[in-house]
Formats: sequence, structure tokens, C-alpha cells
Amino acid sequence: MSFVLGVVEQAARAGLNVTLLSSGNLPKGGAVPQVDGLVLCDPAPEDPMVRRLMDSGLPVVTAERYVGGKEPAGVVWTDHEASMTELLDHLRDSGARRPALIASGATSDWSLTLQRTHARWCAGNGLPTIVRKTPYEAGPDQVRYAVRKLLAEEPGIDALVCAPDGAAAACLPALRAAGRTVGADLLLASCVDCSAMRTAEPPITAIDLRPRDMGTESARLLCELLSGDAPVGTVRGLPVALNIRASTRRLGPPRTGTRGQAT
Repeated sequence: MSFVLGVVEQAARAGLNVTLLSSGNLPKGGAVPQVDGLVLCDPAPEDPMVRRLMDSGLPVVTAERYVGGKEPAGVVWTDHEASMTELLDHLRDSGARRPALIASGATSDWSLTLQRTHARWCAGNGLPTIVRKTPYEAGPDQVRYAVRKLLAEEPGIDALVCAPDGAAAACLPALRAAGRTVGADLLLASCVDCSAMRTAEPPITAIDLRPRDMGTESARLLCELLSGDAPVGTVRGLPVALNIRASTRRLGPPRTGTRGQAT
């Protein structure tokens, strides 16, 4: 919703109205809506609605890269490889030697980039690649189940990175039930920041994806494409920030490996 708010505010400044479409809910008959252009947020290539909109002939701006076969008119993207690497480096420097990833089952560029980066980082640091996937839009119970199963199969993990939005806070009860203390013998981080990360106990380190700014920049680029102020094929980057909190400031010695310096 923060992303949507950014789109609506920027469109209003340009004197445009916004029609909001959710995935899988095109108008009756599947007709493309009567609009001047489209903004697609983190589009999944297997989504039939996304494919139809990409083939509509309308100018399309994607928030994040589209990994399907058709190029959008414009792209606003974030270097998720760099932000994920920064997060993993921070966990290593805080003492983690067996970081695991709870990945989203989505096939968007964001999800796939996080998984590739985690695998490459682990290989480059001589560490095992430990990944468990949850279904796209998994609920809290599904997240906790995945975490319980992961801890049973990999009891030696000392850091957990959660990709799905809200998953890191949702898994706290499962971690406590397993006898793990976040910030002491297990570091916990999220690839998406939100109020649940800031208010968790302990507060959870997270990557701020700046969704409202992403929405603003996506709408701005679409407006510039419509007015001819930006050429087709324009790609713009949006920086993000790693917010380090108590969940990754190690309070005690690591379960394995050598002590890293807490931040």
C-alpha cells in the first residue's frame, strides 16, 4: 500500500487519475482497461495478467525488472544483489557462520536475485547454502512451519534471513519455542522492512526497500514517457538502506566459528 500511495500521489501531481488492478482481476472478458499507461509492481513472468498487460501495446513501467520475454517502456529498479550482499556481510561480521535463507516462492526478479545472491555469497565464503522456500504470499503459520522444519533439519544455523514481507517477525514464536535467543545465539534479519520489524522484540534488522519512493518514481517515469520527456527504454535506479537493529547485534559467543565484532 505504501507503493500504491506513492503512485497515486505522483499521478495526482501530474493531473492523472489511477485505476488500481490486483493480479488476476482484469475486467470482464479480459479486456485491457482504458488507461494511458501502466505501472506493474515486481511483475511475475508466469502471471497471465502480467503477460496480457505487457502485450497490450500501452506504455508499461515496471517497478523492478521484468524477467519475461518482453521489454517494458521503462524500469525503476533496486540493486538487490548489493543490498543482500551488504546484509550477509553484516551477519558474517557479527559472527554468523551458517546463515540460512527463508525464500519466497515468487519467481519475480527480486525473489530470484535474493536466492542467487545468497547462494553465490555462501559459495564465496566457503559456507553451506541453506535455503527453504515458502509459498508465495505464505501466511504466518506457513512461515513458522518452514522455520520449525529448518531448525529440525539444520540445528547448527546461527543466522536466519527471511525474504517474504513480515516473515521475520512471524517466525519469532517458532524460534523461541526451539530454545533459540534472537540476538544471542541466532541472528535474525528481514529483506523487507516494515513496522512489524521495528516493533518486534528484539527489533529486527531489515532492508528498507523504500516502497513509497518506488511508487513515486515509477509513476514519474510513466508520466515522462507519456509526455515524451523520457525515451522508451529508460532505466532508473532507486537506492535502499540496511537498518541494523538488535536482532543482529550478537550478545553472546556464536554457536560455531569465531566471534565477529558486533555493530
